[in-house]
Amino acid sequence: MNTTAQNGTLSRKQLRAIAAILDSPSMDAAAKHARVGRTTLYTWLRDAAFRGELTRRQAEVFDTALSRLKCLVGDAVQGLGDLVGSADERVKRSACRDVLDVALKVKELHEIEERLAAIEANLHQRGTQ
Repeated sequence: MNTTAQNGTLSRKQLRAIAAILDSPSMDAAAKHARVGRTTLYTWLRDAAFRGELTRRQAEVFDTALSRLKCLVGDAVQGLGDLVGSADERVKRSACRDVLDVALKVKELHEIEERLAAIEANLHQRGTQ
């Protein structure tokens, strides 16, 4: 049985199943929500077109969440900065530790990016010789 429509697009049921997978905590719940059998759902997951569309939509969901998270960064930095000035020594210490932890992670990521860029440049240079 062909799991995609003859024109290569997904059926309405398959699209509904993808939406259910994105909204459900488990595949069992997704199958129930999409009103398809669990076996059918797992069969569709082996289909390249279905899996590709699911992956694309998962990336969209992640990108949307990441955009929302980026909007909160400024407020979070402000809030953490306010806590660094707290009169409560435990709160102040915890905030300072958080600031230092994040600063070190950013520094490490920056160093990794620089090293990766150098490696890529080296490989590119070797490839053009």
